[in-house]
Amino acid sequence: MKKGWQKALWLVGLIIIIYVGIYYFYPAVKDVLSPPKKGINVILISVDALRADRVSFYGYPAKLTPNIDRLAESGVVFRRTYCYGGNTAASMGAIFTSRFPYWPLDVPGGGPRWHVKHHYGFSRFQDNSDLRPGIPDTLETLPTIFKKHDYTTVGISTNPYLTKDFNFHRGFDFFEEFSSQWRQLYPGVETVVAKLDTYLSELHDTRFFAWLHLMDLHHPLRDFGPFLEEAQSRRNQAAPKYPPVSEWTEEAVKILTEFGSRAIPDWKPGEEGLRKALEEYILAYEAELVRIDRQIGVLIEKLRLHGLWDNTLVVLVTDHGEEFADHRIWDHRGQLYEAIVRGVWIMHNPRLFPGPKVVEERVNLIDLLPTLINLLGIKEGELTFDGKSRISLLKKESKGEDGLVFGMLDRRAYIIDGDFKLMVNGDYGKKNRGAHPDPPYVPIELYNIKNDPEELRNLVDESPEMVDRLMIRLKRAFLEKGIHLWESSPSKEISKEVKERLKSLGYIK
Repeated sequence: MKKGWQKALWLVGLIIIIYVGIYYFYPAVKDVLSPPKKGINVILISVDALRADRVSFYGYPAKLTPNIDRLAESGVVFRRTYCYGGNTAASMGAIFTSRFPYWPLDVPGGGPRWHVKHHYGFSRFQDNSDLRPGIPDTLETLPTIFKKHDYTTVGISTNPYLTKDFNFHRGFDFFEEFSSQWRQLYPGVETVVAKLDTYLSELHDTRFFAWLHLMDLHHPLRDFGPFLEEAQSRRNQAAPKYPPVSEWTEEAVKILTEFGSRAIPDWKPGEEGLRKALEEYILAYEAELVRIDRQIGVLIEKLRLHGLWDNTLVVLVTDHGEEFADHRIWDHRGQLYEAIVRGVWIMHNPRLFPGPKVVEERVNLIDLLPTLINLLGIKEGELTFDGKSRISLLKKESKGEDGLVFGMLDRRAYIIDGDFKLMVNGDYGKKNRGAHPDPPYVPIELYNIKNDPEELRNLVDESPEMVDRLMIRLKRAFLEKGIHLWESSPSKEISKEVKERLKSLGYIK
Protein backbone atom coordinates (compact mmCIF):
# COMPACT_ATOMS: atom_id res chain seq x y z
CA MET A 1 0.00 0.00 0.00
CA LYS A 2 2.81 2.33 0.94
CA LYS A 3 4.53 1.73 -2.41
CA GLY A 4 1.28 2.49 -4.22
CA TRP A 5 0.99 5.90 -2.52
CA GLN A 6 4.62 6.64 -3.34
CA LYS A 7 4.05 5.90 -7.01
CA ALA A 8 0.94 8.08 -7.04
CA LEU A 9 2.80 10.98 -5.40
CA TRP A 10 5.67 10.64 -7.88
CA LEU A 11 3.18 10.71 -10.76
CA VAL A 12 1.37 13.78 -9.40
CA GLY A 13 4.70 15.53 -8.84
CA LEU A 14 5.83 14.73 -12.36
CA ILE A 15 2.60 16.12 -13.83
CA ILE A 16 3.00 19.32 -11.80
CA ILE A 17 6.60 19.75 -12.97
CA ILE A 18 5.61 19.23 -16.62
CA TYR A 19 2.70 21.69 -16.27
CA VAL A 20 4.89 24.36 -14.67
CA GLY A 21 7.57 23.86 -17.30
CA ILE A 22 5.08 24.28 -20.15
CA TYR A 23 3.44 27.29 -18.48
CA TYR A 24 6.66 29.20 -17.88
CA PHE A 25 8.94 28.07 -20.68
CA TYR A 26 6.77 27.07 -23.65
CA PRO A 27 6.72 30.59 -25.23
CA ALA A 28 10.51 30.59 -25.30
CA VAL A 29 10.99 27.15 -26.83
CA LYS A 30 8.01 26.56 -29.10
CA ASP A 31 10.09 27.67 -32.13
CA VAL A 32 7.42 28.18 -34.79
CA LEU A 33 5.44 25.03 -33.98
CA SER A 34 2.28 26.64 -35.39
CA PRO A 35 1.34 29.96 -37.03
CA PRO A 36 -1.04 32.42 -35.37
CA LYS A 37 -4.70 31.55 -35.92
CA LYS A 38 -5.58 34.92 -37.46
CA GLY A 39 -2.84 34.67 -40.05
CA ILE A 40 0.08 36.97 -40.43
CA ASN A 41 1.24 39.60 -42.92
CA VAL A 42 4.48 39.24 -44.87
CA ILE A 43 6.85 41.94 -46.12
CA LEU A 44 9.67 40.66 -48.34
CA ILE A 45 12.53 43.13 -48.83
CA SER A 46 15.07 42.20 -51.51
CA VAL A 47 18.18 44.36 -51.66
CA ASP A 48 19.98 44.33 -54.99
CA ALA A 49 23.77 43.78 -54.95
CA LEU A 50 24.03 43.53 -51.15
CA ARG A 51 27.23 41.81 -50.04
CA ALA A 52 26.59 39.63 -47.01
CA ASP A 53 30.00 40.50 -45.62
CA ARG A 54 28.96 44.17 -45.32
CA VAL A 55 26.10 43.42 -42.91
CA SER A 56 27.23 43.81 -39.31
CA PHE A 57 25.36 40.74 -38.03
CA TYR A 58 27.07 38.65 -40.71
CA GLY A 59 30.46 39.62 -39.35
CA TYR A 60 31.42 43.03 -40.73
CA PRO A 61 33.32 44.88 -37.98
CA ALA A 62 32.02 48.31 -38.96
CA LYS A 63 28.49 48.71 -37.59
CA LEU A 64 26.81 49.92 -40.74
CA THR A 65 23.44 48.23 -40.22
CA PRO A 66 22.03 48.75 -36.70
CA ASN A 67 18.38 48.41 -37.81
CA ILE A 68 19.00 45.25 -39.82
CA ASP A 69 20.89 43.97 -36.80
CA ARG A 70 17.80 44.63 -34.64
CA LEU A 71 15.81 42.31 -36.90
CA ALA A 72 18.57 39.70 -36.79
CA GLU A 73 19.19 39.84 -33.05
CA SER A 74 15.58 39.02 -32.20
CA GLY A 75 14.67 36.93 -35.24
CA VAL A 76 16.01 34.11 -37.41
CA VAL A 77 19.27 34.41 -39.34
CA PHE A 78 20.50 31.88 -41.87
CA ARG A 79 24.18 32.59 -41.51
CA ARG A 80 25.40 30.69 -44.58
CA THR A 81 22.87 31.50 -47.28
CA TYR A 82 23.62 31.13 -50.98
CA CYS A 83 22.07 32.81 -54.00
CA TYR A 84 21.43 31.39 -57.43
CA GLY A 85 24.07 33.66 -58.99
CA GLY A 86 24.80 37.23 -60.03
CA ASN A 87 21.78 37.66 -62.31
CA THR A 88 18.86 39.54 -60.78
CA ALA A 89 16.06 38.10 -62.92
CA ALA A 90 17.28 34.54 -62.45
CA SER A 91 18.03 34.91 -58.76
CA MET A 92 14.74 36.64 -57.90
CA GLY A 93 12.91 34.22 -60.16
CA ALA A 94 14.38 31.34 -58.18
CA ILE A 95 13.27 33.01 -54.94
CA PHE A 96 9.76 33.65 -56.28
CA THR A 97 9.20 30.12 -57.64
CA SER A 98 11.62 27.85 -55.75
CA ARG A 99 12.64 26.51 -59.16
CA PHE A 100 16.07 26.67 -60.74
CA PRO A 101 15.78 29.02 -63.73
CA TYR A 102 17.12 27.24 -66.80
CA TRP A 103 16.75 28.83 -70.18
CA PRO A 104 16.30 26.22 -72.94
CA LEU A 105 17.88 28.51 -75.56
CA ASP A 106 20.13 31.56 -75.78
CA VAL A 107 18.54 34.75 -74.54
CA PRO A 108 19.38 38.40 -75.26
CA GLY A 109 21.93 40.19 -73.16
CA GLY A 110 24.08 37.15 -72.38
CA GLY A 111 21.56 35.01 -70.52
CA PRO A 112 22.15 31.38 -69.50
CA ARG A 113 22.89 28.78 -72.16
CA TRP A 114 21.77 25.65 -70.36
CA HIS A 115 19.54 23.24 -72.19
CA VAL A 116 16.74 21.68 -70.20
CA LYS A 117 14.25 19.18 -71.57
CA HIS A 118 11.51 20.56 -69.32
CA HIS A 119 10.64 24.10 -70.43
CA TYR A 120 9.85 25.36 -66.95
CA GLY A 121 12.74 27.75 -66.57
CA PHE A 122 12.65 31.45 -67.20
CA SER A 123 12.17 31.42 -70.91
CA ARG A 124 8.65 32.66 -70.45
CA PHE A 125 6.72 30.83 -73.13
CA GLN A 126 6.57 27.18 -74.13
CA ASP A 127 7.12 27.60 -77.88
CA ASN A 128 10.12 28.98 -79.77
CA SER A 129 8.34 32.03 -81.17
CA ASP A 130 8.97 34.20 -78.11
CA LEU A 131 12.02 33.58 -75.96
CA ARG A 132 11.99 36.65 -73.80
CA PRO A 133 13.30 35.74 -70.35
CA GLY A 134 10.79 35.89 -67.55
CA ILE A 135 8.75 33.76 -65.18
CA PRO A 136 6.50 31.44 -67.21
CA ASP A 137 2.76 31.59 -66.72
CA THR A 138 2.75 27.91 -65.78
CA LEU A 139 4.65 28.44 -62.53
CA GLU A 140 3.15 29.40 -59.20
CA THR A 141 5.03 32.19 -57.44
CA LEU A 142 5.10 33.75 -54.00
CA PRO A 143 2.49 36.40 -54.95
CA THR A 144 0.21 33.97 -56.83
CA ILE A 145 0.24 31.56 -53.88
CA PHE A 146 -0.46 34.27 -51.31
CA LYS A 147 -3.22 35.73 -53.49
CA LYS A 148 -4.90 32.30 -53.75
CA HIS A 149 -4.96 32.18 -49.94
CA ASP A 150 -6.78 35.50 -49.54
CA TYR A 151 -3.79 37.79 -49.04
CA THR A 152 -3.87 41.23 -50.64
CA THR A 153 -0.64 41.40 -52.64
CA VAL A 154 1.51 44.48 -53.30
CA GLY A 155 4.70 44.64 -55.40
CA ILE A 156 7.05 47.61 -55.76
CA SER A 157 9.91 46.93 -58.18
CA THR A 158 12.79 49.26 -58.99
CA ASN A 159 14.81 46.92 -61.25
CA PRO A 160 14.08 46.88 -65.02
CA TYR A 161 14.40 43.09 -65.05
CA LEU A 162 11.72 42.65 -62.37
CA THR A 163 8.82 44.14 -64.32
CA LYS A 164 5.79 43.19 -66.38
CA ASP A 165 8.10 42.64 -69.34
CA PHE A 166 9.58 39.72 -67.45
CA ASN A 167 6.31 38.54 -65.88
CA PHE A 168 7.17 39.54 -62.31
CA HIS A 169 3.81 41.28 -61.92
CA ARG A 170 1.85 38.02 -61.85
CA GLY A 171 -0.18 37.50 -58.70
CA PHE A 172 -0.03 41.09 -57.45
CA ASP A 173 -3.23 43.01 -56.80
CA PHE A 174 -1.19 46.21 -56.86
CA PHE A 175 2.07 46.32 -58.81
CA GLU A 176 4.26 49.35 -59.41
CA GLU A 177 7.40 49.35 -61.49
CA PHE A 178 9.69 52.28 -62.11
CA SER A 179 11.41 53.31 -65.31
CA SER A 180 15.17 53.18 -65.59
CA GLN A 181 15.71 56.17 -67.85
CA TRP A 182 19.06 57.90 -67.71
CA ARG A 183 19.45 60.38 -64.83
CA GLN A 184 16.43 58.81 -63.13
CA LEU A 185 17.54 55.22 -62.97
CA TYR A 186 15.38 54.14 -60.08
CA PRO A 187 13.70 55.71 -57.07
CA GLY A 188 15.68 55.72 -53.85
CA VAL A 189 14.77 53.65 -50.81
CA GLU A 190 13.03 56.64 -49.21
CA THR A 191 10.51 56.78 -52.08
CA VAL A 192 9.88 53.03 -51.94
CA VAL A 193 9.30 52.96 -48.18
CA ALA A 194 6.98 55.98 -48.42
CA LYS A 195 5.09 54.24 -51.22
CA LEU A 196 4.66 51.11 -49.09
CA ASP A 197 3.47 53.24 -46.18
CA THR A 198 0.66 54.53 -48.38
CA TYR A 199 -0.48 50.96 -48.93
CA LEU A 200 -0.08 50.08 -45.25
CA SER A 201 -2.47 52.83 -44.26
CA GLU A 202 -5.10 51.17 -46.47
CA LEU A 203 -4.28 47.52 -45.75
CA HIS A 204 -3.96 47.48 -41.96
CA ASP A 205 -7.36 45.76 -41.63
CA THR A 206 -6.57 42.98 -44.10
CA ARG A 207 -3.93 40.28 -44.43
CA PHE A 208 -1.29 41.19 -47.01
CA PHE A 209 1.92 40.15 -48.75
CA ALA A 210 4.16 43.02 -49.87
CA TRP A 211 7.43 42.87 -51.82
CA LEU A 212 9.96 45.71 -52.14
CA HIS A 213 13.05 45.57 -54.33
CA LEU A 214 15.72 48.17 -53.52
CA MET A 215 18.35 49.26 -56.03
CA ASP A 216 20.41 51.79 -54.03
CA LEU A 217 23.49 49.52 -53.82
CA HIS A 218 23.45 48.81 -57.54
CA HIS A 219 25.85 50.74 -59.72
CA PRO A 220 25.91 53.52 -60.66
CA LEU A 221 25.76 54.66 -57.05
CA ARG A 222 24.03 57.97 -56.48
CA ASP A 223 22.66 60.19 -53.72
CA PHE A 224 25.09 58.71 -51.20
CA GLY A 225 26.70 62.05 -50.31
CA PRO A 226 24.63 62.80 -47.17
CA PHE A 227 25.55 59.40 -45.72
CA LEU A 228 29.31 59.39 -46.33
CA GLU A 229 30.19 60.97 -43.00
CA GLU A 230 28.06 58.51 -41.05
CA ALA A 231 29.50 55.54 -42.96
CA GLN A 232 33.01 56.76 -42.24
CA SER A 233 32.25 57.29 -38.56
CA ARG A 234 30.88 53.74 -38.24
CA ARG A 235 34.09 52.22 -39.50
CA ASN A 236 36.54 51.10 -36.85
CA GLN A 237 40.12 49.87 -36.83
CA ALA A 238 39.20 46.79 -38.86
CA ALA A 239 38.80 48.72 -42.10
CA PRO A 240 37.93 46.77 -45.27
CA LYS A 241 40.65 44.98 -47.18
CA TYR A 242 41.40 46.19 -50.67
CA PRO A 243 42.73 44.03 -53.51
CA PRO A 244 46.11 45.13 -54.93
CA VAL A 245 45.40 47.55 -57.77
CA SER A 246 48.79 46.80 -59.36
CA GLU A 247 47.26 43.49 -60.51
CA TRP A 248 44.24 45.07 -62.14
CA THR A 249 43.62 44.29 -65.76
CA GLU A 250 43.12 46.99 -68.34
CA GLU A 251 39.46 45.92 -68.51
CA ALA A 252 39.01 46.48 -64.76
CA VAL A 253 40.26 50.04 -65.19
CA LYS A 254 37.79 50.54 -68.04
CA ILE A 255 34.95 49.35 -65.83
CA LEU A 256 35.94 51.78 -63.10
CA THR A 257 35.93 54.50 -65.77
CA GLU A 258 32.48 53.49 -66.99
CA PHE A 259 30.50 53.26 -63.77
CA GLY A 260 32.85 53.65 -60.85
CA SER A 261 33.82 57.12 -61.94
CA ARG A 262 30.17 58.18 -62.02
CA ALA A 263 30.31 57.99 -58.25
CA ILE A 264 33.92 59.17 -58.04
CA PRO A 265 34.40 61.84 -60.73
CA ASP A 266 37.85 63.00 -59.62
CA TRP A 267 39.84 59.76 -59.75
CA LYS A 268 43.15 59.81 -61.59
CA PRO A 269 44.83 57.01 -63.58
CA GLY A 270 47.84 55.24 -62.14
CA GLU A 271 48.19 52.93 -59.15
CA GLU A 272 47.75 55.62 -56.51
CA GLY A 273 44.70 57.05 -58.27
CA LEU A 274 43.16 53.60 -58.66
CA ARG A 275 43.70 52.84 -55.00
CA LYS A 276 41.99 56.08 -53.97
CA ALA A 277 39.12 55.49 -56.38
CA LEU A 278 38.61 51.95 -55.08
CA GLU A 279 38.55 53.09 -51.46
CA GLU A 280 36.16 55.92 -52.26
CA TYR A 281 33.84 53.67 -54.23
CA ILE A 282 33.62 51.13 -51.40
CA LEU A 283 32.91 53.94 -48.93
CA ALA A 284 30.17 55.23 -51.26
CA TYR A 285 28.69 51.71 -51.38
CA GLU A 286 28.76 51.53 -47.57
CA ALA A 287 27.11 54.96 -47.38
CA GLU A 288 24.27 53.63 -49.53
CA LEU A 289 23.96 50.67 -47.14
CA VAL A 290 23.71 53.09 -44.20
CA ARG A 291 20.97 54.86 -46.14
CA ILE A 292 19.03 51.62 -46.72
CA ASP A 293 19.44 50.59 -43.10
CA ARG A 294 18.10 53.92 -41.90
CA GLN A 295 14.96 53.46 -44.01
CA ILE A 296 14.47 49.94 -42.70
CA GLY A 297 14.36 51.59 -39.28
CA VAL A 298 11.72 53.99 -40.65
CA LEU A 299 9.72 51.02 -41.95
CA ILE A 300 9.86 49.34 -38.55
CA GLU A 301 8.43 52.47 -36.94
CA LYS A 302 5.73 52.72 -39.61
CA LEU A 303 4.66 49.15 -38.85
CA ARG A 304 4.46 50.03 -35.17
CA LEU A 305 2.38 53.15 -35.87
CA HIS A 306 -0.04 51.13 -37.99
CA GLY A 307 -0.32 48.49 -35.27
CA LEU A 308 1.17 45.89 -37.62
CA TRP A 309 4.54 45.15 -36.04
CA ASP A 310 3.51 42.13 -33.96
CA ASN A 311 1.49 40.64 -36.81
CA THR A 312 3.93 41.11 -39.70
CA LEU A 313 6.74 38.79 -40.76
CA VAL A 314 9.60 40.90 -42.14
CA VAL A 315 11.93 38.97 -44.45
CA LEU A 316 15.18 40.49 -45.75
CA VAL A 317 17.12 38.84 -48.59
CA THR A 318 19.58 39.76 -51.31
CA ASP A 319 19.51 38.64 -54.93
CA HIS A 320 23.31 38.55 -55.14
CA GLY A 321 26.41 40.31 -53.88
CA GLU A 322 28.95 42.54 -55.61
CA GLU A 323 32.63 42.38 -56.54
CA PHE A 324 34.96 45.25 -55.66
CA ALA A 325 37.69 44.01 -57.98
CA ASP A 326 38.21 41.12 -55.52
CA HIS A 327 39.11 38.99 -58.54
CA ARG A 328 40.17 41.84 -60.80
CA ILE A 329 36.65 42.65 -61.90
CA TRP A 330 33.83 44.88 -60.76
CA ASP A 331 30.13 44.20 -60.91
CA HIS A 332 28.20 40.96 -60.27
CA ARG A 333 27.67 39.14 -63.55
CA GLY A 334 29.66 36.34 -65.05
CA GLN A 335 31.17 35.29 -61.71
CA LEU A 336 30.25 32.86 -58.95
CA TYR A 337 32.77 33.82 -56.27
CA GLU A 338 31.69 34.11 -52.63
CA ALA A 339 31.43 37.91 -52.80
CA ILE A 340 28.56 37.39 -55.24
CA VAL A 341 26.81 34.13 -54.27
CA ARG A 342 26.87 34.52 -50.47
CA GLY A 343 23.45 35.85 -49.58
CA VAL A 344 21.44 37.34 -46.71
CA TRP A 345 18.31 35.71 -45.26
CA ILE A 346 16.80 37.24 -42.12
CA MET A 347 13.25 36.74 -40.79
CA HIS A 348 11.62 38.58 -37.90
CA ASN A 349 8.28 38.33 -36.14
CA PRO A 350 7.84 38.31 -32.35
CA ARG A 351 4.90 35.88 -32.50
CA LEU A 352 6.51 33.32 -34.79
CA PHE A 353 9.99 33.67 -33.31
CA PRO A 354 9.78 34.52 -29.60
CA GLY A 355 13.55 34.08 -29.27
CA PRO A 356 16.54 34.62 -31.59
CA LYS A 357 17.82 31.77 -33.72
CA VAL A 358 21.00 31.56 -35.82
CA VAL A 359 21.09 28.70 -38.32
CA GLU A 360 24.62 27.71 -39.30
CA GLU A 361 23.69 25.01 -41.83
CA ARG A 362 24.30 25.97 -45.44
CA VAL A 363 21.06 26.80 -47.28
CA ASN A 364 19.99 28.30 -50.60
CA LEU A 365 17.52 31.16 -51.11
CA ILE A 366 15.59 28.83 -53.39
CA ASP A 367 14.36 27.36 -50.09
CA LEU A 368 12.59 30.60 -49.12
CA LEU A 369 9.19 29.93 -50.73
CA PRO A 370 8.59 26.44 -49.24
CA THR A 371 9.89 27.68 -45.88
CA LEU A 372 7.45 30.61 -45.84
CA ILE A 373 4.35 28.65 -46.78
CA ASN A 374 5.28 25.90 -44.32
CA LEU A 375 5.86 28.50 -41.61
CA LEU A 376 2.48 30.16 -42.24
CA GLY A 377 0.55 26.92 -42.52
CA ILE A 378 -0.33 27.39 -46.21
CA LYS A 379 -1.25 24.12 -47.92
CA GLU A 380 -0.24 23.94 -51.59
CA GLY A 381 -1.03 20.34 -52.44
CA GLU A 382 0.78 19.01 -55.49
CA LEU A 383 3.16 21.91 -56.18
CA THR A 384 6.75 20.86 -56.90
CA PHE A 385 9.69 22.93 -55.67
CA ASP A 386 13.43 22.59 -56.24
CA GLY A 387 14.00 24.05 -52.78
CA LYS A 388 12.79 22.63 -49.50
CA SER A 389 11.34 23.99 -46.29
CA ARG A 390 13.94 24.82 -43.65
CA ILE A 391 11.51 24.86 -40.72
CA SER A 392 13.19 21.74 -39.31
CA LEU A 393 16.37 23.78 -38.79
CA LEU A 394 14.41 26.16 -36.56
CA LYS A 395 13.09 23.41 -34.31
CA LYS A 396 16.45 21.93 -33.32
CA GLU A 397 19.87 23.03 -32.25
CA SER A 398 21.89 24.25 -35.20
CA LYS A 399 24.93 22.03 -35.61
CA GLY A 400 26.63 23.96 -38.36
CA GLU A 401 26.41 21.09 -40.84
CA ASP A 402 27.87 21.79 -44.27
CA GLY A 403 24.93 21.21 -46.59
CA LEU A 404 25.36 20.82 -50.33
CA VAL A 405 24.32 23.83 -52.44
CA PHE A 406 24.73 24.57 -56.13
CA GLY A 407 23.80 27.23 -58.64
CA MET A 408 24.55 28.37 -62.15
CA LEU A 409 24.88 31.48 -64.25
CA ASP A 410 25.31 31.71 -68.01
CA ARG A 411 27.65 28.86 -68.91
CA ARG A 412 29.02 28.64 -65.40
CA ALA A 413 28.02 26.56 -62.42
CA TYR A 414 29.16 26.06 -58.85
CA ILE A 415 28.71 23.40 -56.21
CA ILE A 416 29.74 23.49 -52.55
CA ASP A 417 30.04 20.35 -50.47
CA GLY A 418 31.73 20.44 -47.08
CA ASP A 419 34.70 22.82 -47.17
CA PHE A 420 35.19 22.66 -50.93
CA LYS A 421 33.71 24.70 -53.74
CA LEU A 422 33.99 23.76 -57.41
CA MET A 423 33.31 26.25 -60.21
CA VAL A 424 32.92 25.12 -63.81
CA ASN A 425 33.35 28.03 -66.19
CA GLY A 426 32.44 26.51 -69.55
CA ASP A 427 33.75 28.68 -72.37
CA TYR A 428 32.25 31.87 -70.97
CA GLY A 429 35.56 33.23 -69.72
CA LYS A 430 37.05 33.28 -73.22
CA LYS A 431 34.91 36.26 -74.17
CA ASN A 432 34.65 39.86 -73.07
CA ARG A 433 31.09 41.04 -72.47
CA GLY A 434 31.50 44.69 -73.30
CA ALA A 435 31.98 46.56 -70.05
CA HIS A 436 31.92 43.37 -68.00
CA PRO A 437 34.90 41.24 -69.00
CA ASP A 438 36.26 38.28 -67.10
CA PRO A 439 39.73 37.75 -65.67
CA PRO A 440 41.99 35.32 -67.57
CA TYR A 441 40.05 32.21 -68.51
CA VAL A 442 40.25 29.29 -66.09
CA PRO A 443 37.96 26.35 -67.04
CA ILE A 444 37.71 24.83 -63.55
CA GLU A 445 38.35 26.33 -60.13
CA LEU A 446 38.48 24.52 -56.78
CA TYR A 447 38.75 26.30 -53.44
CA ASN A 448 38.77 25.31 -49.81
CA ILE A 449 36.46 28.10 -48.68
CA LYS A 450 37.07 27.34 -45.01
CA ASN A 451 40.82 27.86 -45.22
CA ASP A 452 40.72 30.26 -48.17
CA PRO A 453 37.48 32.27 -47.89
CA GLU A 454 38.71 34.89 -50.38
CA GLU A 455 39.20 32.16 -53.03
CA LEU A 456 42.72 33.08 -53.99
CA ARG A 457 44.34 29.62 -54.26
CA ASN A 458 42.98 27.36 -57.00
CA LEU A 459 43.47 23.72 -55.88
CA VAL A 460 42.59 22.04 -59.17
CA ASP A 461 46.10 20.68 -59.76
CA GLU A 462 46.63 19.75 -56.11
CA SER A 463 43.34 17.91 -55.53
CA PRO A 464 42.22 16.17 -58.74
CA GLU A 465 40.25 13.56 -56.76
CA MET A 466 38.15 16.29 -55.12
CA VAL A 467 37.55 17.87 -58.53
CA ASP A 468 36.29 14.53 -59.89
CA ARG A 469 34.06 13.91 -56.87
CA LEU A 470 32.43 17.34 -56.98
CA MET A 471 32.07 17.21 -60.77
CA ILE A 472 30.16 13.95 -60.47
CA ARG A 473 27.91 15.43 -57.78
CA LEU A 474 27.28 18.53 -59.91
CA LYS A 475 26.41 16.53 -63.02
CA ARG A 476 24.15 14.25 -60.99
CA ALA A 477 22.33 17.29 -59.58
CA PHE A 478 21.91 18.60 -63.14
CA LEU A 479 20.69 15.31 -64.56
CA GLU A 480 18.05 15.07 -61.86
CA LYS A 481 16.65 18.32 -63.29
CA GLY A 482 17.02 17.20 -66.91
CA ILE A 483 19.84 19.64 -67.67
CA HIS A 484 22.47 19.04 -70.34
CA LEU A 485 25.37 21.37 -71.02
CA TRP A 486 25.17 22.30 -74.67
CA GLU A 487 24.31 25.40 -76.64
CA SER A 488 21.48 25.95 -79.06
CA SER A 489 20.46 28.56 -81.58
CA PRO A 490 20.22 32.27 -80.78
CA SER A 491 16.90 33.77 -79.82
CA LYS A 492 14.99 36.74 -81.12
CA GLU A 493 15.80 40.24 -79.99
CA ILE A 494 13.97 41.86 -77.11
CA SER A 495 12.06 45.04 -77.83
CA LYS A 496 13.91 48.29 -78.46
CA GLU A 497 12.25 49.96 -75.44
CA VAL A 498 13.26 47.20 -73.04
CA LYS A 499 16.78 47.11 -74.48
CA GLU A 500 17.21 50.85 -73.87
CA ARG A 501 16.05 50.48 -70.27
CA LEU A 502 18.54 47.66 -69.65
CA LYS A 503 21.32 49.54 -71.43
CA SER A 504 20.89 52.56 -69.15
CA LEU A 505 21.88 50.41 -66.16
CA GLY A 506 24.84 48.86 -67.96
CA TYR A 507 23.29 45.38 -68.29
CA ILE A 508 23.86 45.30 -72.07
CA LYS A 509 25.76 47.48 -74.51
